[in-house]
Amino acid sequence: MVEAGLADFELTSWYGLLAPAGTPPAIIGKIHADTAAVLASAEIQKSFATQGLDMAGGTPQAFSAFIRDEAAKFARIAKAGNIAAE
Repeated sequence: MVEAGLADFELTSWYGLLAPAGTPPAIIGKIHADTAAVLASAEIQKSFATQGLDMAGGTPQAFSAFIRDEAAKFARIAKAGNIAAE
C-alpha cells in the first residue's frame, strides 16, 4: 500500500462474540469464562496458529471499547472519503 501512496494504511479483520444489549453481567461473565477456557486449549491454539490467526483475548469491557474505537475510526474514514451508505 506504500507504493500506492498510502503509507499509514492498516486494515485487519477480527471476530468476536456479541450478546444482545441488556444481557445480564453474570451471563456475559459465564460466556467470557467459557470462551477463554476453550481458546486456551492447546488444540484450539494449534488450529488458530495453523490458519495464521492471532488471538487477542481480553475482557468484555475491553472488547466493547475496541468495537467503539473501530466504529469511530471507520466513521472518520467514511467522512474523509465522502463515503455514504447506499
